Amino acid sequence: MTVDPHEPLLHAWRRNDWRFLTGVLEPAHLGYVGDLSPEALAALRLLQPDVRAVGRMGTADDGAFDLVFSVSSSPMDIARGVAALSDGGVLCIEVGGTPLQSPATAPLRRALRRARRIPGAFAVAHWSAPDLSRTARFVPMHDAPALDATLARHDGSLKRRLLSLGARLGARMHAHWLFARQGYVVVRRSRAPHPIFGDAHPVIITPRFDTSRHVVALHEGAVGAGSWVAKIPRQPGDDSGIQREGHMLMALRSAAPELASSIARVERFATIGSTCYLLREALDGTALDPGAVERDHDLAVTVGMRFIEAMPRTRAAAENSGWYDELVETPLGRLAALSGRASLTRLVERTHDALAGVRVRPMPAVFEHGDLGHPNVLVSEAGGLRVLDWERARQHGLPGHDLVFYLQYCAESARSAFARDAQRSAFDQLWEPGGHGRRLLRQHLERHGLHFDEAFVLLAWARTAATLADRLEAHGEVGGAADRIISADRDVMRWEHALDWLAGHERLR
Repeated sequence: MTVDPHEPLLHAWRRNDWRFLTGVLEPAHLGYVGDLSPEALAALRLLQPDVRAVGRMGTADDGAFDLVFSVSSSPMDIARGVAALSDGGVLCIEVGGTPLQSPATAPLRRALRRARRIPGAFAVAHWSAPDLSRTARFVPMHDAPALDATLARHDGSLKRRLLSLGARLGARMHAHWLFARQGYVVVRRSRAPHPIFGDAHPVIITPRFDTSRHVVALHEGAVGAGSWVAKIPRQPGDDSGIQREGHMLMALRSAAPELASSIARVERFATIGSTCYLLREALDGTALDPGAVERDHDLAVTVGMRFIEAMPRTRAAAENSGWYDELVETPLGRLAALSGRASLTRLVERTHDALAGVRVRPMPAVFEHGDLGHPNVLVSEAGGLRVLDWERARQHGLPGHDLVFYLQYCAESARSAFARDAQRSAFDQLWEPGGHGRRLLRQHLERHGLHFDEAFVLLAWARTAATLADRLEAHGEVGGAADRIISADRDVMRWEHALDWLAGHERLR
């Protein structure tokens, strides 16, 4: 099993996200059709080291595979791929394409029609939006509301706005084939239900962050009825984040029933092979994305503060004596070991020196989300915050951590600060003397019996950066690949900047 040594393993696994459309998450017998790139073949070998090319029709390969991946959509190759399937097997056809003049010539639509001509075959097409090279979601082409919602996300183009309008007016979706030109056609030999989704065809969201470990399937029932979200690890067996999220949601609903409307209800955990997935309630609401924060920064801060202040205390200070070693020293040590860079080791040492005064303080524990920003925050119709993605949560976290993270998100969004220099500037303005960040953090800490200290800002960003260790270790990222991810990480940048900022303030005293 080999992959490009210069590509993080998480990226290689992301090339296999199409398999979640098929339901064959851990194929015992995997075949392929067509001329695969070396990168695509290496990714397939992550799923099954013994992957091999499917032979010609009529050979011993007929009925031999539970999963076949094809990069060819010719009629002959589609027929060859279907013939190679076992009774419950699935063929997944990757379909590329170029800008079109007519829906009738759309590659994805043409491949779907070819597959449906095979006797006994059942085929469904999924758009890889926006295209194969930048896949953010898989959208079933027969789901007009899902297509419309996806097209509405691309509102910078007159053509795309018109396509979206066409769907809302109840068009027959022919226009969608013009825009949704790349994707996958999934072909089954029987109508067997998907092992996770059943007979539903949810939208599958495929996060592209460097350390994204999961995909998310969203099914919306009529008028909210029967809506659910499934979260599935990209790498079989990598279920620590999913297990944490589910257990944190159940623990928080028990500890703070008043927050029940702000967090999802866990429906069930289930395991298929070595893959555990989480099925939970779908939360509705308006995304509190950077644009929404920019339009009304004060409202965003208010709803966020209300949620953070409602998070329950879980330990008294007297019961939380080992907090620094557990939450700061050990995670930072693991991150430094993964990087191997002397400069990062020195950054960790400087951080411990700067936090020497805080680490000896008695510190109560509070429930902590750990990643309070877009795309994890929604606003309900009633004006409350609804919060998603609890895989970085802690039942015994620290006061101030979520607040520092959330205020930075709001400050950056209000200034459209997407470049690193702009994010550092937003940080400096947030925490300048007399700034609202200091006022809000001071009030929050006082509610927990703590005195304000600028070191709490550094404490929050050092801890946030240290969570990289969990995600990198889960995928076996070591050496150069791990260090490249760490060096490029936005939260590591904020940690370094917070340390320099704190050192500068101490020199001025």
